[in-house]
Amino acid sequence: MIWPNRNISSEKPGEFERFKAEFLKWNASTERSIEGLDYPERKVKNENPERHFWTEDDRYESFKEEHGGRPEYSGFIKGRLKSTNK
Repeated sequence: MIWPNRNISSEKPGEFERFKAEFLKWNASTERSIEGLDYPERKVKNENPERHFWTEDDRYESFKEEHGGRPEYSGFIKGRLKSTNK
């Protein structure tokens, strides 16, 4: 689905302000989390989990076919499915 690009700030100022307030609240929470301030230790641990893309994780196997048609994944997943089905 393609979402229309609309500026609702002048059309619906009340909704715009509500969305803006929710976004700012979310963004502040994200910033606190990045800084580690919402963890009991008040810091982010130095140990990071091993990085991998979701297509390499067996727990997401059932989603690969479904998401293969999404534009942001289609080329990557199709190539990935071909290489794993050899």
